Amino acid sequence: MVLFTVSGVRGIYGYDLTLERCIEVALAYGSNLPLGSTVALSRDSRPTGVAISRCIASALASTGCRVLDLGVAATPMTAYISKVLRLDGAVIVSASHNPPEWNALKFLGSHGVPLNPQATMSLYRDAASRRFRLTEPLSIGWVKRMDLEDVYLTGLLDLVDRGLIASRRLKTVVDGGGGAGGILSSKALSTVGCKVLSISSIGIGSYPRGIEPIPENLEKTAKLVYETGADVGFAYDCDADRVTLITGEGEVLREDYTLALTIMHILSKRRIDTIVVNVATSMVIDDIVLSRGVKVVRVPVGEANVTEAMLKLKAEVGGEGSCGGVILSWFNMVRDGLASTMNIVEMIASRNEALSDIVRELPRYHLSRDRIPCPREITGIVMEEFKKLVEGMDVDYTDGVRVMLKDGWILVRPSGTEPIIRVMCESRSKLEAEHLCRGYSSKIRQLIGEASSKHV
Repeated sequence: MVLFTVSGVRGIYGYDLTLERCIEVALAYGSNLPLGSTVALSRDSRPTGVAISRCIASALASTGCRVLDLGVAATPMTAYISKVLRLDGAVIVSASHNPPEWNALKFLGSHGVPLNPQATMSLYRDAASRRFRLTEPLSIGWVKRMDLEDVYLTGLLDLVDRGLIASRRLKTVVDGGGGAGGILSSKALSTVGCKVLSISSIGIGSYPRGIEPIPENLEKTAKLVYETGADVGFAYDCDADRVTLITGEGEVLREDYTLALTIMHILSKRRIDTIVVNVATSMVIDDIVLSRGVKVVRVPVGEANVTEAMLKLKAEVGGEGSCGGVILSWFNMVRDGLASTMNIVEMIASRNEALSDIVRELPRYHLSRDRIPCPREITGIVMEEFKKLVEGMDVDYTDGVRVMLKDGWILVRPSGTEPIIRVMCESRSKLEAEHLCRGYSSKIRQLIGEASSKHV
């Protein structure tokens, strides 16, 4: 089943995400832009991206758009190019952290800002009703291949103190995961004087590990970081909108700590009033910023929800700690794993401390999670019954049901992409997090059973 979400259209290529469907959505997108608009187009390293991007380029040109084809490029690079060149939009062909057989389309508005959820849903309706603008032959657009990597690379380098980083001669490991960001990350780190050992950074359709940069996929990378005496390791997903950190001790840090450490470093350089994160982000963020008078605003899961709130609140920093994604509004309005990378090496250099020692300064929270199959037709019933179970507790209904505890939280929410209900429990104690997750997962399974028996 193809999935239409606030973050884009996604599915398994050829089954759910067909070329015909890609063309329809691209035609609707181009038809909503002024005639003659200039749009960036890029893809990650999945082999299916070639066919999809060519179809999209043709569809956009047929609506009168001028298309700058960036080829294989990291998602944050495409957004940054759209921002600095003041483009009218962008289409990114990438399923990010999903398995290789998946692909997806992500749409940006003007100047590299993701379409807000309302605009995205309107786009899907236009595609379904085939509201397309096909231009006259003399008004048709064009497609031009462009290599603009250096524009983004310059922006990354300007984020940090190059001289300071170079003076420390840091040793880094870059695990590109076979995606679009590994080579660029290696270039940026080498340019600021880091010694770089790069793995899994070249190739179309070659993925030596699971695409998602999570601990179970990074055991070999973590071992390499430790055995080579590297100061830090960086592991990316397929489009480099997120990055997972590995300490010199070989510890793969939980995704939330990418956001936490980046925020901690940013606060040492500039004043921040408001930070926007999703409801699944760790409380370590609150611990870092609240003592400094920074307000934390939580929004539903999804990058588009975070950026929409950031624009409304004029927040400079945002992100989704639950996936290691960081948004720095003065640089880019999408999650940017490479911008995080540059800030992390600058932090290590400026403090002249091991990353593991810096991490030990932070409160350590533990997360336990479960995925419980639930037919979509009874999901609403199950969630309403669960709300009754937590009446009287400190509850937030921003996205699903989030129960606040003294030293953690419980989040129960239906997945937007799969017929499952997700249960996430965070606590300062690993045993407590696991205990809470087992208990609340059991309650959800019981409610699913009861709802299923009544729904027959």
